[in-house]
Amino acid sequence: MKGVFKDAVAVTLPVLILLAAGCTGGQWEAEEQVTSQGVEMNLKLGDVILAPGETLQVHAEVTNVSGEEMEYTMWNMGDPAIYTRIHTPYEASHVLRAPEDPEVVQPAVTFGSLGSGETIQREVSWVLDENQPNGTYTAEAVFFPGRQVDDPQFEPVVLTHDVQVQGSFDIIPAQQVYAEASENPSVQLWLNGHTGEAVAREQKGSYTVNMGGEWQQANEELYQEALNAAEPPALSLDLESRQFQVTYSSKFGFAPSEISLGMDAETGEVASVSPDLRAELDGGVVATFQVGNSSFRVFVTNEDAIEQLYSLQRGEISASIPNSPLHRGPGAGMHNAPWSWHLDPEQLELADFTIEVCDGTPEFVEEELEYWLEQVGQYCPWSAELVEIEDYRE
Repeated sequence: MKGVFKDAVAVTLPVLILLAAGCTGGQWEAEEQVTSQGVEMNLKLGDVILAPGETLQVHAEVTNVSGEEMEYTMWNMGDPAIYTRIHTPYEASHVLRAPEDPEVVQPAVTFGSLGSGETIQREVSWVLDENQPNGTYTAEAVFFPGRQVDDPQFEPVVLTHDVQVQGSFDIIPAQQVYAEASENPSVQLWLNGHTGEAVAREQKGSYTVNMGGEWQQANEELYQEALNAAEPPALSLDLESRQFQVTYSSKFGFAPSEISLGMDAETGEVASVSPDLRAELDGGVVATFQVGNSSFRVFVTNEDAIEQLYSLQRGEISASIPNSPLHRGPGAGMHNAPWSWHLDPEQLELADFTIEVCDGTPEFVEEELEYWLEQVGQYCPWSAELVEIEDYRE
């Protein structure tokens, strides 16, 4: 039911919305009503402004106004005819349950029948505890007319109404969480190893995809899937610790396949990153070199080589060819992604001249990686130009 119900939430129907300000019959503070696909649906709320410790009363009902008997769909055995839920401002949802609802539902689609003029009612409530933050929540009721699995012409009938929570604590907006997480250095390194050329490549109609660091032949469909695999991260909020968890994951790209970031929900301060790819670069520098239209990066921990790099950057030396043993994988912190190789951080040196056999473009090394690893053993691009040095030493 979860996936189906989630899809239903996004449906917007072009129907009449009726708002009732104040109480209706002394009980309801707000009401929404819609008539669609042969049913009249009502959603009533006891309050629209809540504080911790207070209870939201929700009443939902569906009446068959079609003039004939109709069927409706329930996505699990034991589900109610009307689904009720609270959507939070931090992209989570609470299913609102009635006392008579079964504790466990079985994954089997079932169908109910509603006679002409008959009404189904549902009464539920939501107790607001002290761990729920301030913000705009949305009460929702959803009804699935017809046999949804057999006839796609039927659309869910959806009613919603906002509820304001006040008197609790404030958290940063979800969009700010996403934005700050995407700027985290470790997340940036991870994304470099899980997007674009790091996950999928095409050459003369031949496709390859990266699965956990292993490049495999693929068809165009899998190639496109890999290119589009960078889904938005999953976001959750631990209400007791008041901490967001932002998790990026993909089956395509280099290992690790997942990175998770913990963030204080009130301040936005990053509390944890796992794995901390940025920390893998502590104690060294990352130098970016340009070779023709391409670039590659070198992580360097050798102090003599680091001094050489800065001397080259200042124009004090002529030795400009990076020369080092070659290793498999993008290296510490995925620093050389999207390439599937990296240079030895301790043995790098800058040279004026080297043997010709280790000269080439980054693409040439990538395309013939096994040959370069087993036969050449090192990389020394003659036309490399130092572009940038990032210092990760404390």
